[in-house]
Parts: sequence; C-alpha cells; structure tokens
Amino acid sequence: MFVFAALLAVTFAVVPIDLKSETLTGKDLVDYVNSAQSDFITEHVDVSEEFMKSRGMNVKYAAPHSDEIRSTEVNNVLPFIPPSFDSRTPWSNCTSIKMIRDQAQCGSCWAFSTAEVISDRICIVTKGARQPIISPTDMLDCCGEYCGYGCDGGYSIQALRWWVSNGVVTGGDYQGDGCKPYPFCMSAGCPDA
Repeated sequence: MFVFAALLAVTFAVVPIDLKSETLTGKDLVDYVNSAQSDFITEHVDVSEEFMKSRGMNVKYAAPHSDEIRSTEVNNVLPFIPPSFDSRTPWSNCTSIKMIRDQAQCGSCWAFSTAEVISDRICIVTKGARQPIISPTDMLDCCGEYCGYGCDGGYSIQALRWWVSNGVVTGGDYQGDGCKPYPFCMSAGCPDA
C-alpha cells in the first residue's frame, strides 16, 4: 500500500485529486491511477505489505544525515518555479532520462538513483555526445560501508562522492549492456522465474 501512496503522490502532482480515490486500494487503485494519467502504466501485484517491506532498504538509511554530510549541502532558491517541468523535453536526446529501471528484490534505490543522476548529468553536460548508463551494481559491489550495506540500503550522497573520487563503470539492466549490468531480475521473463 505504501508503494501506491508514493505513486499517487506523483500522479496527483499533475492530475487533480478525485476525493473518492483516497479510499481506493488494490486493483481499483491501480485502475484509477492508470486512468488518471498517461505517463506510465502501473500493474497490480497481489503481495503482502510484509513482503513489500522485505524488498526495500533498511529504514535506518531514511534517518536525517549527519551534520558532516549536511554541511556540504547547497540551497539554491530559484526566482521562478515553473508550473510544470518534464526533463524529457529539454533533453530529449538523452535516453537515460526516459528510462525507468527496476531494482528487483534489492533495497538498492540509493545506488539506482545515484547511477541515474550520473548518467543524466553526463548526457546533459555533453549535449548528448556521451550517453553512458552508469552501473548501480558497481556501487553496490565496490562502495562498501562508505555508502551503506548493498541491498539493505545506503546513502546517495556517499555514492556520489564515491563516483567523484573513484569512478563508476557502466552497466545496464538485468543481462544488459555495459561492464557491470544489474544481476537481479524480477519480471516473469527471468530465466529463473
């Protein structure tokens, strides 16, 4: 249920909220989200909340960052915030910006989000001349306790620092291209599914 709450928040940021939708659950909620927008399609998966929680990162990584980490934050306030923004429009030549990657049964959102930011930034700054798909697996395998604990969770800011000081190789999705593709698969099409 908590996964769908985040999905609804993103959907309702663009689509007006129908008050009846606040009480929807399960397949009814999925059908509503799919009918309320056309940016993505979601599916209903009938699993327990306990199962879903076992696939996420450890909640200790959701705690506020230490003062040492926070001291490096930069707060920029824009003079004007546009009513809408879709990064796929100004950077339509960057394929990484259009990708939605699947972390499967691993709490590796910290590594995925960092790999996606790095991939996108490289494409943007080179105006599309370089389009690497950075490997979250490399961060999971190599960054160690500096970043966190692999599939149990970690810190994106530490993974960015790791990239700056050590570099990160390329790697696509499960059985994909690159030096270190992602080793986990969750779809029904997986060889071991």
